[in-house]
Formats: sequence, structure tokens, C-alpha cells
Amino acid sequence: MPPSQRVLRPRKQRPDAPAKARSRTQRKRSKRHEGQSLVSPRPLKLPLELLLLVLSEVDSNTTLVKASRVCRTFQNEVEHILYREVIVYRVPHIRSLHRALTKAPRRASLIHTFRLVDNGRIAMVVPLLNEILLTLKNLKHLELDLTSCFYRPELYRSVLRTLSECPFALQSYESYVGSDAELIRFLSRQPSIEFFGIKGAVLDMPEWTLPQDVLPRLKYLQTDDDFYLSALHAPRMVTHLDVSALPIDEDQLHDILQNVGKQLVSFKYARDSLPPFPIDQPVDILRGGALPKLKFLELGDFMERGAESCFDPHADISYVSEPSFALDTLVWSAVWFTNAGRDGILHEPIGRLAYARLWAKKLLQASRTLRRIYYVELDEFEGDFMTGTLFTLSADGVVLSHEHKGEEEIPMWYTV
Repeated sequence: MPPSQRVLRPRKQRPDAPAKARSRTQRKRSKRHEGQSLVSPRPLKLPLELLLLVLSEVDSNTTLVKASRVCRTFQNEVEHILYREVIVYRVPHIRSLHRALTKAPRRASLIHTFRLVDNGRIAMVVPLLNEILLTLKNLKHLELDLTSCFYRPELYRSVLRTLSECPFALQSYESYVGSDAELIRFLSRQPSIEFFGIKGAVLDMPEWTLPQDVLPRLKYLQTDDDFYLSALHAPRMVTHLDVSALPIDEDQLHDILQNVGKQLVSFKYARDSLPPFPIDQPVDILRGGALPKLKFLELGDFMERGAESCFDPHADISYVSEPSFALDTLVWSAVWFTNAGRDGILHEPIGRLAYARLWAKKLLQASRTLRRIYYVELDEFEGDFMTGTLFTLSADGVVLSHEHKGEEEIPMWYTV
């Protein structure tokens, strides 16, 4: 055989170590572990309650989805969080939700709040939406922003008919309202509704009136003045009312307050300052004891000309000290139009704030109940929030303090 070639031979087996050597090795290992802490090699098990507390603080749906894949226990608990409130606003969202509920029907029972915001294309998946609604037996809060369906009566009616057959018992319902009387049938099957919100202004005014026995527990109502006066003649139990969808004139305001004013705790409305007429003080609506139980008032003003009267230092506000004046919080939101030919200090935000400060101090000092005044300025084109200021008075009634507030810090009419 040539010397360059190698021969593969089996490796020789090593003889077994003597028993004495094995015993010595075991003793060494035993001594090495004697000095170590006695910690269980198994992972530490936390109580389920503590794990749920950690999961409840997670605000990322992506993280929650990943956590649901850890084990079956995590999956069950995470799904309670993920499906508690469902918000959809695109066609893929509807289809994905439909698949998830079809795959695991028990998930539908976890949904307590369902919000749909129409991006203009939801009409193509209305049949899937109807199937989803029929499965939500534990639903408490429903918001349907079906803008594309609202102008297609056949689709709008199909949703209303589906709602009439749904097994849930709602506490709040928000949607657009039209002239279709099928809405009455649906609402008559939901006696537990306390919050009824009508999105935007009612353009297709109904010819029907809601019967007195429909919505018997209604407390929070958001609508426009025309729908209230034409379809909701009876005040029911309404204590919180928002009719700010459109500016309201004095006659309509008077009719609404005649109907429900004595029981209102919170009220929100909007008005126009039409030239050349001066605009009344923001709290002038409370003159004469028209709202004896009112604690919260939010007024939206669209300022053109005549707005100087809002800050008139000589205006009579003696009525705010009367026993019938119970207001605690005033939110005054104003849109100042730059093309109104306004001159002087009211043309600039800093000047208007200076006027508002003087006006707020006078009002707070005159009233025995008013504690907070929020002055808010909105964009004149989109109505978006620009600035917010809170005025409060010191305990001795001498020093006025002001504090800048963000949009999320301004109180809402339904939180009172």
C-alpha cells in the first residue's frame, strides 16, 4: 500500500472507569452544589391575578396578540381585553372580524362596545356587518357611523331590520337618523338605552314621532334642535342635552327649554352672532331661572360682528347671584372669523384672552355657585381646537387664576 494512503480503523474502546473513580467524581459534584442557593430549576409561576394585572396595563394590540400565543390561558385572558371594545373603519377590518368570530364564536360574547366609522366603502360589506351584529349578545354600546349607507335607503333599512332582531340590550346607541320608521321598531326593543346620540344634523327629517313608551330611561340625548322639536315631544328622563349640531335661534331655544329646561343638569348648544345685532352674555340663557338645576353649560359661538357685547363690563349679570342660578361649570367655545372687519384688540387672540379674563373675574365674583370657566378658541375653517384656558377664583374671591388646558382636559357635557 502506498504511504500516501490512510487506513480507517475502528477507534479502540476505552475501558470503563473503576467504580472508585466514579464515586469520587460524584462526591466532587455533590460538594460543588452544596454552596449554591437552593433554587428550583423550574420557572417561577406567578398568580393568574398578577398576570392579568400586567396584561391590563398593555396598551398595544400588537403586544397583546403576541402574548395570546404564549399559552392557552393567556389566549383566553388576552381575548377578553382585545374584544372588549372593537373599532372598525375599513372593509378589511369587517372581513377580518367576521372570520375571527366565525372561527371562534365565543369571541362575540366578549364584545361590549362596537364602533364602526365608515370610510366611504363600508356599503360593500353591509351583509357581513349584519351577520356580526346578530352575534353580539352581550353588546352594551353601539356606534354606527354609516355615512355611505345613509344615502342608500335599502342598505340603511337592512341595518335597521337587523338591529331589530339582535339579542343585545344596549345602554347607548349612536348613529345617523333618517325618515325610516324602522328605527322606531328597533328603539322600542331597547328599553335600557340611556344615551341616544344622533350624528350630525338630521337632513331627512322624519314625519313620525317617537312614542312616549320608547326610550323610557333616556337621560343623555345628542341631536339637533329640529329633530328634538319634531320627533321627541316628551322630555322623558333627559337630564343631559346636546343640540349643538347646528346653531339654534332664540325661538327654537325657547321651545326646547319650555319642554325640558326644568330638569336639565347639563346643556350644550351653539348660536350665531349675526351682524349687526349684539350677542348676549354666554350665561344669559339662565336669566329668569329657566334652568334651575343646571350645573354644566357649554356654549359654542360663531363670532362675526357685535361680539364686543360678550365682554361688556357694564352688562347686567345680577341674575347670577339669585337662588335659581345653580351653574358650577361654564365652557365657552368661540370661533372668531377674521374676515368680519373686526378692528382693535379683539382682532388678536391675546387681546381676546385679556377681555375674557376681565369678564370671567366679574362673573365668578358675582355668582355664589360658579367655580370654573373654560374659554376655548376653535379654528374658523375646520372647527378644530386651538387654545383652552381655565379661569378660577381664589377662596377669598380676590385673585383670579388662569391655566392653559389641552383639548382632552376640557370637560364634556355627558361627563357631569
